[in-house]
Amino acid sequence: DANVDAEEAGAAVATEATASPLPVPPAKRPATDAKERSADAVGLTGLYNLGNTCYLASAVQCLSQTSALSAQLRSSGSAGGKSDASGGGASGAEGSGRVAQACGDLLRSLWSPSGSEAVGPCDLKASVSERAKLFEGYGQQDAQELMQVLLESLHEDLRRPRPSEPKEMQLPSEEGARASELWRRAQEQDSSLVSDIFQGQLRSAVCCAGCGHEEVGFELFWSLPLPLPPRKEDGGESSLEDALDAFCADEPLD
Repeated sequence: DANVDAEEAGAAVATEATASPLPVPPAKRPATDAKERSADAVGLTGLYNLGNTCYLASAVQCLSQTSALSAQLRSSGSAGGKSDASGGGASGAEGSGRVAQACGDLLRSLWSPSGSEAVGPCDLKASVSERAKLFEGYGQQDAQELMQVLLESLHEDLRRPRPSEPKEMQLPSEEGARASELWRRAQEQDSSLVSDIFQGQLRSAVCCAGCGHEEVGFELFWSLPLPLPPRKEDGGESSLEDALDAFCADEPLD
């Protein structure tokens, strides 16, 4: 049996012992109590591990607790983008809508007071695996890499209609104006609910130690791989700001 530990804020993970070959878990497991959960107990449904896929459960829990995205996916397949998230392309193709549909179905199961104790994210895993073959099979993978693929797939599925291609104009020379123009173009030509929530713009600069010449560039990102800074000398724990400072610190290039 799966042991479900209901986390304080929402969906938990149910870990099930499996043998080889891996059995496919049931879509839902009835709750031990025959009565449906009360409205204030929603969000306590767990996730089966499909083999060693705790990385997938971690990513789903993060998205499940991102209220703006979770609420839209649960209420509508389009989430402000395509009118039909289940169509528009071949299975697994970019923009086909299958990842958004599978994610919405799974989140509705996690937040439904239906009495299910745990659900298996089979459809979501299958749709993501069609986008990225790395995630085929049931072995352990990197949660951050999965999250990146999942966000990009949701963005493709939920992309808003693009306006006609504008005439390319030269970017302003002033750094702040150039950054603002690049961001404006990205939001105008390639936006979705996912980019509204998760996307940012990163400024990087390469400076020559000899002559002092500096090249500045800007790029969009979905997530930042922050390093874990060492414990402080006074024994205090590091903060998120410390991790951001470590990420933005200067580093010499070979």
